[in-house]
Amino acid sequence: MSTVSATAEDLETYARASRELGAFQSPALVGAARPNERLYLAAFDGTGNSMLRDAPEKHTNVARIYRQVYDLRDEGIDTIRGGYVEGVGTQGGWSGRWDQMTGHTYDARLEEMYLQFATQAAEWIAENPDADIRLATIGFSRGGEQAAGFTRLVEERGIQSPLGAVIERDRHGLITSATYPGPPLRAPGSVVQAVGLFDPVGTGEPRDHDRRLPPSVVSGFQITADDEIRNLFLLTHILDPGATADGRFLSVRVAGAHSDIGSGYALDGLGIRSGNLMIDYLNSLSEQPFLQKAEEPTDPRRNVIHRSEEHLFIYRTSIHDRTGERGHVD
Repeated sequence: MSTVSATAEDLETYARASRELGAFQSPALVGAARPNERLYLAAFDGTGNSMLRDAPEKHTNVARIYRQVYDLRDEGIDTIRGGYVEGVGTQGGWSGRWDQMTGHTYDARLEEMYLQFATQAAEWIAENPDADIRLATIGFSRGGEQAAGFTRLVEERGIQSPLGAVIERDRHGLITSATYPGPPLRAPGSVVQAVGLFDPVGTGEPRDHDRRLPPSVVSGFQITADDEIRNLFLLTHILDPGATADGRFLSVRVAGAHSDIGSGYALDGLGIRSGNLMIDYLNSLSEQPFLQKAEEPTDPRRNVIHRSEEHLFIYRTSIHDRTGERGHVD
């Protein structure tokens, strides 16, 4: 796969996005003056991406952000925790290849995250019955679609007790059925939520599901790849471009192909910049910043746009060729 150097104009798209984000007012979901508040970060990785299987240098922004949250426990911070779900297709074999094509494990991965979330929430509530649990969900690619769908699942279920839950899994360990028989620990619609999306793409199964953000999502931020042109990577406008009139959502467009935004390439200058934008957003959800940004490289050899359409011979670009724009679905 070839690359082209990012121009000064390309890099300016990140500076502009940062300014827009700086002017965007996000609600603080956790603060020291409100000791009952807890924040759970749910992280859905992209298609074929796994922090459990991939070399660290290939980890996506989702994986890197989750790792920082995981490490907070070593710093004695107990008000923020997180969960992580690998991207579709990471189970390997024929099932994994089919999953990469279709995204058919959409529901299974939402259920896996819900179980992780409910388990942590139950621990918090056992320690403090007045715990006010908030949720920030992030995702890349199909993981971004799953992130949006997960907000609806939490809206519909609230927080169910994992005690007595009946969980069935297939031979790959993916959940095929989940039943929560007890009364909810927190009522449906009561969990305050935020969402952060790296270039959501819903090819296949995700488009068969409702991914509209529910009323409990009080804030959201989306980063869109301006140089992705593959027909199979149509953008989903989970958040419409720009800022909403009510100040609830912001969607920015920056230079780079799909995985320049989600990161994972060795030449990662744009990936680092996208990750830093999301970290700025997530830090704004807490009165005390809890994530560290990475140094943005100035070496032009690392600041490149990948020609993602060259990655596989099956990729076609007819929509972009005809319209001059990236295809999208609403």
